[in-house]
Amino acid sequence: MIISSWNVRGMNDPLKQQEVLEFLKRNRVDCGALIETHIKVDVARVIHKRKFSSYAMESNYSNHSGGRIWVIWNPAVAHVQSTREDGVMGFFTNALATQTLPWICLGDFNVSLYVDERVGCMVHDRDMQDFRDCLSFCSLVDHPYTGGIYTWHNNHAASPKWAKLDRLLLSPLNHLLIAQEKTALLQYVTLKKAEMRVLAQRAKIHHLQQSDDNTKYFYAQIAAKKCRNTIGSIQDVDGSLCQGHAQVSQAFLHYYQYLLGSIEDVLSLPSSLFTHGTI
Repeated sequence: MIISSWNVRGMNDPLKQQEVLEFLKRNRVDCGALIETHIKVDVARVIHKRKFSSYAMESNYSNHSGGRIWVIWNPAVAHVQSTREDGVMGFFTNALATQTLPWICLGDFNVSLYVDERVGCMVHDRDMQDFRDCLSFCSLVDHPYTGGIYTWHNNHAASPKWAKLDRLLLSPLNHLLIAQEKTALLQYVTLKKAEMRVLAQRAKIHHLQQSDDNTKYFYAQIAAKKCRNTIGSIQDVDGSLCQGHAQVSQAFLHYYQYLLGSIEDVLSLPSSLFTHGTI
């Protein structure tokens, strides 16, 4: 199952609605959260009917008139059950008490975990500590991420601000699943290598069976070996390209003559030098 979370802006714009729909289809998202939509409930019904009719939808309009959270999903793939709690701690406590399966939590938490996750913004130590205490109580940990660290900015060139507010959290059981996934991947790689060895052995057997029968395969193998052992062109010591059997032969000959010298270049030494040593 593929899930996503998007702190989206401008959902009143039909172009943004189309962009979101294309994102869901392109990435085959089975369940997605759209956060900070800020669309009135009547307009949301129209948008859902016109753009996202193939998806089921749940929202928080009963708790917030602006409808800041939409959850949409493919009913053929996913089953979604919504719950509402007062405050982040209440939500996590309820999830911890009721969930017996591995679970993840992702989205915009509107708070950072550490000071270095905010640039140009006010840092509220108490809020960050409460968030850390909550995650510690629930044994939730950050999932590794790729890309930039900051997930929000204010779009003000004069006084820019960045912060990491969106994150994906894993329950402890997910670590077990990750370990199982790594083990399964290792087993797959091992089996794949074994399969390649079997195929290589079969190829050798096929070669032995076919190569001695004067078959088309036999002559194809001879031609391939001859091609591998043939030097069609080479550069000589001057950097000139030599092609053809005659030129390539001369290039090799000139190279080794240059490297080893000729008979005229060899000094004649007296035989007594080898008998009596240096005089």
